[in-house]
Amino acid sequence: MIHNERGFTLAEILVATVIIGIGLMSLLAALPLAAYGIQQGNQLSTAVFLAQQQLEAVRNTTWTGALFPSPLPVGWTAPVDCVGTSNGNNPPSTTTCNVAPCVNGTACTTFNDEAAGSIAGFPGYSRTVRITDCSLGAGCGTAPNIIVSSASAGARLATVAVTFNPITGVGGSTAGQTYTVSLDLVIAQR
Repeated sequence: MIHNERGFTLAEILVATVIIGIGLMSLLAALPLAAYGIQQGNQLSTAVFLAQQQLEAVRNTTWTGALFPSPLPVGWTAPVDCVGTSNGNNPPSTTTCNVAPCVNGTACTTFNDEAAGSIAGFPGYSRTVRITDCSLGAGCGTAPNIIVSSASAGARLATVAVTFNPITGVGGSTAGQTYTVSLDLVIAQR
């Protein structure tokens, strides 16, 4: 019977250990980059969600013509505009909204700016809404999809911007850097 019990030498084991160690160190160097990519994707998804949420609120806000809804609810006078328009870079406001907390005939901000920490459950995000009347000035949008004419008096461009400070792959905040996600929606008077 032949016994071949030759194993690995100490030198071979040390060389294999060094090679495996170098490979593991290379993988460890990629972990912060991968973590940053995951975190950035999460933050961008959250910002898009918050922008879509606010656009949906704008879309569902009452903006009616002189005779709609018919009959008008008690206490309402036509027209009812709870969407409002922005003057420059200010939040939208209106004087013809009868939905609390607005009172018809009194200037009311329809969508206030939300500073970082004021959006429940999302402390690092801020959100603004700007409403542009498509029948005024340069209209809404850019060529070839620009909306500007006397016929667009019943159209407005709602722009929601959500801003946040990105977090690095190791969990720290990036100093002085912000990301902004901006979504637009053209709405029509109903």
